[in-house]
Amino acid sequence: MNRFSSAAIVLGASNYAESDRIVTMLGREVGKLRALARGARRSTRRFGAGLGLFSVGTAELSEKGSSELLTLDSFDCVRGFPGLTADLGRIAYAGYGAELVREICAWRHPEPSIFDLLVEFFSLIETDPLRPELLRVFELRLLQEHGLRPELERCVRCGEIVQDEAGQGVDGSRGGVVCGRCGLARHCAVDGEARRALLEAQSLPLSDHRALDLAPAVNRQARQAMAALIEAQIGKPLQSVAFINKLNQAAP
Repeated sequence: MNRFSSAAIVLGASNYAESDRIVTMLGREVGKLRALARGARRSTRRFGAGLGLFSVGTAELSEKGSSELLTLDSFDCVRGFPGLTADLGRIAYAGYGAELVREICAWRHPEPSIFDLLVEFFSLIETDPLRPELLRVFELRLLQEHGLRPELERCVRCGEIVQDEAGQGVDGSRGGVVCGRCGLARHCAVDGEARRALLEAQSLPLSDHRALDLAPAVNRQARQAMAALIEAQIGKPLQSVAFINKLNQAAP
């Protein structure tokens, strides 16, 4: 039996058997993992309320043999982000970030920079006004930290500098923009203003998301372009995107 501890973020949890929970976590030192928290639904001593979604703390873990499912012996919550549950918008933003990290990170592959990025993302959602620009910067920073930085200046087919002409778009499978001459109907269209907005967002640290100010039409194209890039990497659309879209449609 191998026992170890790691700073960890709760990315998801589901009930199991009569009193247990299976928790998906991102460990700063150990990467994404799944662990069985025995008795978590009745034990206040080892877990308390610390296994709530988005909680950050120290996880004590055990693994036996080659089993992919670890055992969560205890979780000491050090930060719970109570403001994330203040309204549906904040829940939607935080849920999107958690789902995106959960889907894009590999099992048991340490990515401390992504751990830190997600903690910062949750903190900004809790304290700042909700703006779609925060999501665009977060998406681009996450892809970069994961080694998937999109190419937004040169055409990923011919290699030429993109001139922002008719027919250009984003090729998710190639990870970047295609120029008007190489553009195909199946590519996600992105005009010059949206491409330049994404290029600016790509240069920003997450805390500077306020420096980005996108008109609704520009953000719409930027959002669609990022969705194409992300879905090409994870192979499916994210469930939380539909929730955010419903909230946007319901807004006055």
